[in-house]
Amino acid sequence: NRKEQAKGKGFPHAFASLRACLKDCEFVAFDLEFSGLDKDPNVRTRNHPLDPPYERYRKLRDSTSGFITLQLGVCVFKKKLDDSGRIDGFPFSFHCFPARKNRSGQDGIAMFQFSS
Repeated sequence: NRKEQAKGKGFPHAFASLRACLKDCEFVAFDLEFSGLDKDPNVRTRNHPLDPPYERYRKLRDSTSGFITLQLGVCVFKKKLDDSGRIDGFPFSFHCFPARKNRSGQDGIAMFQFSS
């Protein structure tokens, strides 16, 4: 299947396609691309293979706070209507850019990490 790119004037079409796909999907996967991944490369904030899921999530959330989301990937998976048992994926890509000013009227600050 062709990937839907939601850029500029293409956003309404891609969003309508995504909403239609979501109505009868089996499951959905998300992927976010950030402007950085690790604002504090301290050993205590790094993930460890034995970390329980809640600890891994907390560490990832804390290390990415302050960075902005540049792209949101969504892939919707649907079962074929025939008896093949096959599942098809329908990928969508939404490019995200921060607004120039926040609700208080002040400019926001975005961090970028060159190594990410």
